[in-house]
Amino acid sequence: MVILSLLKIFNFPTKIEISKMIMETKIRLMAQNTANIYAINKNNISMKNFSSKKFLPRVTLKDNYVCDEILVKVKQNHQLQEGVQRIKEIMARKLQECCHSEELVIIDAIQRLNLEYYFRVEIGVALRKYYERFDTEERSHDLHNTALRFRLLRQRGYNVSADIFRKFKDKNGNFKQELGNDIKGLLSLYEASNLGVPGDHILDSAGDFSRHLLRNFDSVEPYEASIIQNTLSLPCHKSLPIFMAADFLQNFEISMNLLHGCSCESRWMEEIRNLARIDINKNQMTAKHEVNEICRWWEELQLPKEQKDTRNQPVKWHMWSLACLQGPHIAESRLELTKAISFIYIIDDIYDIYGTLDELTQFTEAVNRWECVDFDNMPDNMITSLKALFDVTSEICLKIYTKHGFNPEKYIRKLWAEFCDECLVQAKWIASGYMPTTEEYLKSAMAQDHILVMYTSSFSWVKNLQTKSAKNS
Repeated sequence: MVILSLLKIFNFPTKIEISKMIMETKIRLMAQNTANIYAINKNNISMKNFSSKKFLPRVTLKDNYVCDEILVKVKQNHQLQEGVQRIKEIMARKLQECCHSEELVIIDAIQRLNLEYYFRVEIGVALRKYYERFDTEERSHDLHNTALRFRLLRQRGYNVSADIFRKFKDKNGNFKQELGNDIKGLLSLYEASNLGVPGDHILDSAGDFSRHLLRNFDSVEPYEASIIQNTLSLPCHKSLPIFMAADFLQNFEISMNLLHGCSCESRWMEEIRNLARIDINKNQMTAKHEVNEICRWWEELQLPKEQKDTRNQPVKWHMWSLACLQGPHIAESRLELTKAISFIYIIDDIYDIYGTLDELTQFTEAVNRWECVDFDNMPDNMITSLKALFDVTSEICLKIYTKHGFNPEKYIRKLWAEFCDECLVQAKWIASGYMPTTEEYLKSAMAQDHILVMYTSSFSWVKNLQTKSAKNS
């Protein structure tokens, strides 16, 4: 309730919307294979058998990840600003000219190339218009346009009905066989089917229908087969544009022609391609600097020396931040978010492999009290981790207070306490050999959800991001 009240004060999403964001981020990260699954050795809860748990090799700070160069202004900054303005003008003209299909294709291209944060307002205005006219103007029998419009609206959060696809079915309730030759339409239909909700049976059948036909196309060029396979493996809704943009740009003209029937002579395609090149370069430079900073912070923290068997992967952890908070202008937010993420992994390892049940109980009580006292029976590595958690949390909250005049420390403390409480519950289950029911496990998992801690640690910066985006637009 405290967190919900806080989110309402700052006009933040509801708990349901946050859960949706959490689930979408998890699905996309799993689809991108950015996280590894680690086995839990049940025996380590009751005894310190550290050697039985195996982790991936430690991240080493190689030159390609860390360098001492100072991040300078990108030469193309002026070109980027001009490019953004030109595309905004093109979108405004398309909106006035009622070029429905082309405007939707432009929006899709912008999203696939991870440029959406430059055009949030323009995209919002356009999709709002399509939503308001959805029931009265959706008479098109073009499968591609219908599916593309449906997907973009669903992605935006509009509750549009999947019944619009009934017109593509025959009298027996099956999708018409003549659609089987429409590669562009089938690709759009498959993409749309991934935004189904419980009860959208027509989208279930649409996904099966389009998937079967796309897998069995044998009269396509090799490059077309590659695009089809990529779509089936990583549909837009289950992928992260920030990690897909460079590959999509490399085959931009070919992909846009197959997906939307676009001609490479279109002026807007040239403008978007040029903007994407500049933006990707800028993001790469920013990411390089961020990795440098977070690795330096991690080394100065010296926790790897205290916990030699724990995970030591700051580069991987920073990928969570890159996925959650996008845009070169919020690098500070991502750095602070990665610090919170690192402690999620540190604490998880403590409960999985380091502590006995008595030590874990004492550790949990210390987090709940938020005090570094009574450590007689706690190992040094756990004490060091606890003090580091307190110090880093205070540092993050001080930055938030300095920047926004609000100190969220008591809320973040509460979340860390809840997180550790549920870690202890699961440790007791493992130690006793208890098999929780589905309801018990889900209740524990929801309270222990890592991403809720991450979002709470960075919510003030997210609010600032929204304000900046509105001003820049």
